[in-house]
Amino acid sequence: MKTVEGVCEVKTNIGTMPLEDYLDIEAMKLGFDEYEDLKNNGYTIESDKEWRICQLLAWSRRLLQIAQLEIICAGLRREL
Repeated sequence: MKTVEGVCEVKTNIGTMPLEDYLDIEAMKLGFDEYEDLKNNGYTIESDKEWRICQLLAWSRRLLQIAQLEIICAGLRREL
């Protein structure tokens, strides 16, 4: 991470971007609307340990959504 003209920037595989944008993108990957939404749910992306926990919770949330969809689909199949 580096600072350019007072703005923190993150180096990515395609160049650099403002930290704020990077955090929003990473939060969206985890199923949140933006980084502020992630923080409002009690998480941050500021340490590796917290980051891994947040990823695990996001994957758990996705698995739950998939399971719920499978239950709905099973119910619909029975009705047909």
